[in-house]
Amino acid sequence: LEEEMARAKERLETWPVDRIRQEGYALFGLRAMHEGTLQKDAVVRVLVPRHPAGSNAAPDAPAGSSSATAPPTPASVDRTRRTLAMGAELPFHRFAQGDMVTLVEGDDWDGNGKGGVQGVVVERAMHFLKVAVDEDDEAALLDARKLRMDLSANTITHDRALAALIAFSEPGGMPGVASAPSSGKRLSSTAYAPLQRALIGIPDGNGTLEAIACVPPPWGGKDALARTLASALKRTDHARLNPSQAAAVKRAFGRTLSVWQGPPGTGKTRTLMSFIEGAVELARAQGVTGKKTGPIVLACAASNVAVDNILDGLVREREGLVDGPVDGPAGRTKGRERLKVVRLGSPAKVQPWLESHTLGALAAQTPIGKKAASLREQARGDYSPRGAAARRQAAGMERVAAEQVLREADVVCCTCVGAGDELLEGFTFRVACVDEATQAPEPVALVPLAKAVSGVLVGDQMQLPPTVTSRKAESCGLGVSLFERLERLGLKPDLLDRQYRMHPALAEWPSKAFYGGRVSSNPTPADRPPALGLPWPSKTTGQYGRIPMAFVEIDGREQRAPDGLSVLNEAEARAAVAVVETLLAASPRDTLVDGMLSVRSPGDIGVIAPYAAQVRRLRELWASSPAFVTNASLPGGGVEPDAEARAERELEVHSVDGFQGREKEVIVLCTVRANSGGSLGFVADDRRLNVAVTRAKRGLVVLGNRATLSSDKTWREWIRWVDKR
Repeated sequence: LEEEMARAKERLETWPVDRIRQEGYALFGLRAMHEGTLQKDAVVRVLVPRHPAGSNAAPDAPAGSSSATAPPTPASVDRTRRTLAMGAELPFHRFAQGDMVTLVEGDDWDGNGKGGVQGVVVERAMHFLKVAVDEDDEAALLDARKLRMDLSANTITHDRALAALIAFSEPGGMPGVASAPSSGKRLSSTAYAPLQRALIGIPDGNGTLEAIACVPPPWGGKDALARTLASALKRTDHARLNPSQAAAVKRAFGRTLSVWQGPPGTGKTRTLMSFIEGAVELARAQGVTGKKTGPIVLACAASNVAVDNILDGLVREREGLVDGPVDGPAGRTKGRERLKVVRLGSPAKVQPWLESHTLGALAAQTPIGKKAASLREQARGDYSPRGAAARRQAAGMERVAAEQVLREADVVCCTCVGAGDELLEGFTFRVACVDEATQAPEPVALVPLAKAVSGVLVGDQMQLPPTVTSRKAESCGLGVSLFERLERLGLKPDLLDRQYRMHPALAEWPSKAFYGGRVSSNPTPADRPPALGLPWPSKTTGQYGRIPMAFVEIDGREQRAPDGLSVLNEAEARAAVAVVETLLAASPRDTLVDGMLSVRSPGDIGVIAPYAAQVRRLRELWASSPAFVTNASLPGGGVEPDAEARAERELEVHSVDGFQGREKEVIVLCTVRANSGGSLGFVADDRRLNVAVTRAKRGLVVLGNRATLSSDKTWREWIRWVDKR
């Protein structure tokens, strides 16, 4: 944190404005408009006006109009007026949904930071950003003639991770239950809890880490599970799991600590959702649910996107079971009761279609929450002391409503850092589940685990490690995840051994190279027809026929970006956009042609580049492509009405990190490096290669320089394998 804050301070205090602008750490010349509300926050749309910055014209006012020459008086300004002005296209920037930002009036940074408004990015679009801010701060933004927006350092992560480390390291710092949770009997405050001992990873005497991890939790003994587990699992989708998934789930119920390794496409998140359902049903079967016991499962992940995937799956899985009338207020249908799932965290960081499951939205539906909402509505737009007092009163009522919702929940979903929210103080969870456990630094993974009696870690040490920007911290071990440390100490993960994403030809090499050939493929070649439009390699013999994979040699050299901090390859960038254009031009749509099927929209394609400068250049070229204009609107004209639908139609261009956990019909991979010295930088990282080549379902195009890539052993093996195909 200290290094991050020092870098941010250096950037703000010493960098020239031009450099800050070019590298995308700040946007200048912005105007703010009222967009709406997001629970108790105001949402403003920030954009670059189409008229010269600093003039008094309204962003969409015609030249020569009265509003273009005279500023409106404060009394005439309707701050709650919603405008749909698009503004000019935003320049390159690093802001993304969920980022914390600071807005100040003018172009100069406020040295002490006291004059800035803190916010969270809700939505990113080509012409504007939506930012959630405290309602009391909205007026200052709407009145400002010109705004600057900067990325903010996040101190919350540091503080909560440090608190978890302290709890983890002290005897009695983590919850330990001597018998059933409902008994209230706890271990001595001077003893290490069983989960705590397993996470420390150092057994006593001649014992083993496995012996500690396999100690059953209080409710997970053989006798207890024999009476209740089978009936509980019947009320979940356990029967639809494959053998390795089902075995991992059943084993976890009888262990204090479980570790699952999920290679790409093996359904680790779905398996985790099945376990979460089973944990709730087991608690119900054992009579441990309700207001007195609190929530059962704390379901976390390193990123908001992964948390939303868990939430989305749990909600859709249970809601999809409704068939006919719901029997009674509990919502029991077909022998299965709805899960009460709560998403904790800022609603600005949650996908829009899941906002109704956030804590704030659910609390607003309670009687006291409705009273608070009415109070806020009465104070809406009132920036006087009386309005501020009304909002403070509403905030107190919302807190009471939120605590009520949490007590009645079955599952709480949040990021690992979000699990440190003070609203969860006092709750002890039966089990904490951590998805993306190999991407979370160990102190961050400990935040949810410190609140539970048992734990399940899900990840893959052969994919991306935690992102640690401090070299000193990394040298001290922070770059090694808790998952990987436990594996090194001898805790053997349960391997999920069947992949459901890729064409079997795409999955063959990663399985052999990274998983000892133990991962098999469920899809057949017919299930994943190659994308129409490209001349895929084809063999007259062999099990796959046409193979949806190609390595394209690019005659172009790498070059340093103007800032000297990144690398790009112009020839590769142009070739990548050409591949995308060719795929989108293929026709007919939705019809098999010689065993191949076209993509439906740019949203079916992902372009991966390892360097920020290449990502930036690819986005620039795509924005100027005729294919972009053609595919920007719906067939009948207009644009998609909601964010989820728009995202499904947009070409995604990201770094390898941005595609972790994602999948696309077709992936175009730029390797960028092309030099006489065979230097690859972090392109030579095996884990990044594994992630990059396992995102595609039915088409992978790798662009690169054969000689440069072949300087690395793993890349050399991949190229040889492709050549044989």
